[in-house]
Amino acid sequence: MIVQYLSFHCQLSLNESRQKRMITAYNKLCSDHECGEKKDYNMYETLPDAEDSYIIKLNAFLNKEETVMDLCKALKISKSPDSRFKLQVHSLDATCLGEARVHILLELLDPQFLTHVRLQYNGLGSDGVSRLAPTLSKLTNLTALDLSCNNIAISSNQAACDRLQQVFRSLPYLRRLDLSNSRIRNKLKIIDGLKTPLQYLKLAGCSLCEASLNFLASSHHLQGVTELDLSENSLGQHCVLICGMIRSARSNILVLELQECNFTNVHLEQLVYSCLQLRNLKLLNLSCNDFYWEPLINSIARLSCLLDLLVFKATYPLNTPEEPTEKEVEHRHICESISTHSASWRNRDRLFTVILHHPYAGDRVFDIQLKNIVM
Repeated sequence: MIVQYLSFHCQLSLNESRQKRMITAYNKLCSDHECGEKKDYNMYETLPDAEDSYIIKLNAFLNKEETVMDLCKALKISKSPDSRFKLQVHSLDATCLGEARVHILLELLDPQFLTHVRLQYNGLGSDGVSRLAPTLSKLTNLTALDLSCNNIAISSNQAACDRLQQVFRSLPYLRRLDLSNSRIRNKLKIIDGLKTPLQYLKLAGCSLCEASLNFLASSHHLQGVTELDLSENSLGQHCVLICGMIRSARSNILVLELQECNFTNVHLEQLVYSCLQLRNLKLLNLSCNDFYWEPLINSIARLSCLLDLLVFKATYPLNTPEEPTEKEVEHRHICESISTHSASWRNRDRLFTVILHHPYAGDRVFDIQLKNIVM
């Protein structure tokens, strides 16, 4: 509705500007030729504030064809010299539109102002990304790019791999990147062209293999990333490498997500030990990994000593009964475990939230006020 409104008023503004130009031309023509009877038209009688112009800054969220058409129309009109309305799109979220519409839209946007682009679920595939690459390379002021959920087979399509690498080399200000659900496997080195370390890196469901993990472990991005998501990758066999990576980034990681990574009790102790070195960690997600109840509760208690940790997410063990234990009983169990482990260190007064996903009962949220725990 808002985009349609903008499109209508951009067209109206253009029509008024053209009317102004026609009136000016008419008056000039009449003044240059003597006429028996003539009337001078005053443009300001019909066009109030005719000399004013307006800049409209816009964050666009699009998921329908008609909305895209309206925005494209408004952008085309905005570029006309006669238009008094100038659109500046700073953020674009284009979802479920398809490659063709996304391509047209990106071509019409002014790269000078565009800083955030999110292109989820557009079915781009490897070939589509290759075709979009020249246009994406022009968006040199981008700070955030999301190409997730587009079935991009980077590992098996060398052309797409090369094109994406060229795109990243042309984006000097990029700080946030999401390539989730792209088949990257051993090709993560494509982000090496980003000379400034990323602050946000999401690689969920990318089939990452040892070569990519080794690259990330030695990459300059690991020293700058504050939010790292490696969920839905089979990382259990690479637990030692992951733990070393965590410890290397101990001074900068704020959010760490390792959901559904095939970790088991064998890996839990190593993971907790490494995460305890993340001094500034605020959220840790270990959901959908196969941990037993008692080791999990003990780990929660140990992790609660991280003074900035606010949220911990995990999943009930696979053998959890359909009828879960009373929430109050589990809450008391968690608090008692934290109380036992906290006897030897000083905590900071804060709300510590534990979110446990139950396969039948959904998420259970336990809000624990640490300052109220009896030592």
